[in-house]
Amino acid sequence: MAHIINQKYTNAIPLYRQEQEFKRYAIQLVLPASILSEKFW
Repeated sequence: MAHIINQKYTNAIPLYRQEQEFKRYAIQLVLPASILSEKFW
C-alpha cells in the first residue's frame, strides 16, 4: 500500500498506470478494486 501511495503522490504516476505495471510483472493485487479507484483518492 505504501508503494502505491508513494508512486501516486511522489512520482505522479496515475493508479491505472500502476495497475498496468503490476500486471506486466504478474503481481496480483490483493486490494479491492474500489480502493484503487480514482474516486477513493
